[in-house]
Amino acid sequence: KDVDNPVLDKQIQAVGDSYEGRILIIDASTLEIIRDSYNVDIGKTIVWENVIKTIKGEPEPYLDEANQYLIVPAPLTNSDGDTVGVFIITKNMHYISQNIEQFLSYMLISSIIVFSLAFILAVYASVHFTRPMRKMNNNLDSIIREHTRELPEELSYIELENISEKFNEIFSKMQISRSEERFSRNAETDL
Repeated sequence: KDVDNPVLDKQIQAVGDSYEGRILIIDASTLEIIRDSYNVDIGKTIVWENVIKTIKGEPEPYLDEANQYLIVPAPLTNSDGDTVGVFIITKNMHYISQNIEQFLSYMLISSIIVFSLAFILAVYASVHFTRPMRKMNNNLDSIIREHTRELPEELSYIELENISEKFNEIFSKMQISRSEERFSRNAETDL
């Protein structure tokens, strides 16, 4: 209750400034504000439900959503454990909403970049990975039109190489069976 303590006042002011908020110290017996970091309400009585609860040992923070303030009371106790006062810090929460808005804008920009890169990568992968398939398709078309009898030897993917080998085996067996048919027809004709 020492009203004239400049060191305590400077410390309260420094804490209030560091938190960018207001600090009040209230006497538990009279509910009188004995310290105020703004030096505005010293000597006034505060009757507030959260102060009473804090004196009873049930401190409860309060969020004033309309004005975006967080008010946190804490009991001040003596060496016997008795509550002799209440320490209240009031903090403007506007910076949190600013941080949320900034974070959301960063998230939006990051999402756009990630999705753009994913789209570009998907297009590149699609073009790159379908090239051997197109090559095989063109060669199969050539075989169907009887321009050639074999699929290309150089393909860039193992699965396509295996498919190409199997098709080449089928085509070579078909050629053998055609040759056998011609031979048997020629043999029948000769007989």
